[in-house]
Amino acid sequence: MDYKDERAKQITRNGIQVDGLGGSFHVKVPVTTQPQFQDTDLVIICVKAGKTAEVARQLASTVPTKSLILSLQNGIGNIEILSETFGKDRVLGGVTSEAATLVAPGHVRHAGKGQTFVGPLNGNPSAVSEVVSIFNEAVHVARAKGIELPYPHPLSRVIDVCKATADNVASMLQDALNRRRTEVDFINAAIVREGKGLGIQIPVNTVLAELVNAIEKSYDVQIS
Repeated sequence: MDYKDERAKQITRNGIQVDGLGGSFHVKVPVTTQPQFQDTDLVIICVKAGKTAEVARQLASTVPTKSLILSLQNGIGNIEILSETFGKDRVLGGVTSEAATLVAPGHVRHAGKGQTFVGPLNGNPSAVSEVVSIFNEAVHVARAKGIELPYPHPLSRVIDVCKATADNVASMLQDALNRRRTEVDFINAAIVREGKGLGIQIPVNTVLAELVNAIEKSYDVQIS
């Protein structure tokens, strides 16, 4: 499903070209702005975090009650938003260290290979075989909230992921380069908000969030 009709038609007509670590291949993918979900077992939500609530409202009346909803998105709060519409028993959370760069509509470069974790929100193992929550930064916030990180040395894990995806253009940088709203409020700024609620100072993420927000506010005065 795509929200842009012309892009949906283009991808349906031309397919998707994938280049990168696993070689190059081309696949045909039917895309529509008006999907039919009658026999759908799993709906994967990949929109920007700021669009999650809007998409949930759009899908609420069309997705069958048997369908599971998987959030494979950046940021904190997406699964909670989806749960308000679809219920906790149906919502899954996913995180991945796979990396991709959008070259053009229908053309993707696979720039980094990594692990993907998927787990249910309510802790029910019947939905998937493994329940894992992952945070890349702000270990103290995670511990204070009782969140068990899947890696003994999270910072080292972040560095490893950065090395593995060094050829990728991060999605937030892609947004900034294209003068689009980033997801920093749902990522770095979200960690800052959690820290404040727990009385924990989060200086690095505070600075990063403020810098990205400043870049966003300067879009209209930047010189190309």
